[in-house]
Amino acid sequence: MREQKVIIEAYKSGYSTGQVVEENGTMTVGELVEYLGAFEPETRIYLSFDNGSTYGGITDYNFRDEYDDDDTE
Repeated sequence: MREQKVIIEAYKSGYSTGQVVEENGTMTVGELVEYLGAFEPETRIYLSFDNGSTYGGITDYNFRDEYDDDDTE
């Protein structure tokens, strides 16, 4: 039996988060949760780099949250 995997093709599209949004956009948490909801909860997720020549995994240690500084009060 073949094991299903979710592969996220990772690539660089900017030098800041603002450039990423301007260039190609990025999913929201809600969009990602909805997308992943189509898979079985046990399905493993991998990051693919360099057109699939190298891979990485995702753990809870890979996440952090940040806030934009808004100095216009």
